[in-house]
Amino acid sequence: MTKDDNVIHVVMLPWAAFGHLIPFFNLSTALAEIGGIHVSFISTPKNIKRLPKVPPNLTHLVKLVEFPMPVLDDKSLLPEDAEASVDVPSEKIQYLKAAYDLLEKPIKHFIANEKPDWIIADFAQHWVVDIAETYDIPLIYYCIFGAAATGFSIAATSLGEVPEILTSPVFKMLDFPSTLAYRKYESLELMSTCFVDDASGFNARFLMEKGLGIAVERNEEDGSFSRNEIAKALTYAMVSKEGEGLRDRAKEAAAIFEDQNLHDSYIAKFIEYLKNNREDISTD
Repeated sequence: MTKDDNVIHVVMLPWAAFGHLIPFFNLSTALAEIGGIHVSFISTPKNIKRLPKVPPNLTHLVKLVEFPMPVLDDKSLLPEDAEASVDVPSEKIQYLKAAYDLLEKPIKHFIANEKPDWIIADFAQHWVVDIAETYDIPLIYYCIFGAAATGFSIAATSLGEVPEILTSPVFKMLDFPSTLAYRKYESLELMSTCFVDDASGFNARFLMEKGLGIAVERNEEDGSFSRNEIAKALTYAMVSKEGEGLRDRAKEAAAIFEDQNLHDSYIAKFIEYLKNNREDISTD
């Protein structure tokens, strides 16, 4: 039976971390609201309960599909009821990934029955490639990181394992002028835990380079600062004559961020791509 040409069904497979679940959820509701796309959002019961509610006008399009998080043979490796990265210390993430990998079979069974038009997956589901190939379903990798950050990481790895990479200006690797680089205290934090609760210095440096922000002056070795440095930065950004250009550029950027029609147009173009490039999947 050939699928209805007017109905697009997408399976969403986010990794079990809320920095991934929320972007996938937001994309799901956007596809449903703007394009009438049917979405099956797959995660575990505890994670789904912690997500925002699907808007009432989209509940017929966005289905939250629950699969219980499998239990590892060695139950001591993960805390009881751990289903997301927020539930475990960083050194236990590897075991959360191992448990998540055991969802391969039930997810494969679901996809075999549903025969979606597209699968949109995160980085962790390496096994979904084989599933997509088995059932001839187009697969999209949704990277939650920006293109600039991804490009920087790829360029850095191509240079080999050099400790100075993270604290060197990016133009040495990408061959264009830039002042983006991690400070010593930022790179130490990055390498020690990989995931931290503090703001990203790299993002802050990007805003500074674009003239959209000013940094609080800090000690280069340990990142410390005082109230005087905070007051100085706030005065410059908010009231000083010298900060007028920064404030003007911030207003221009805000107009772009607040332009919902612009952002909706990006989703609409993506939906058009989904509709024009899906496979004609048939079943006996």
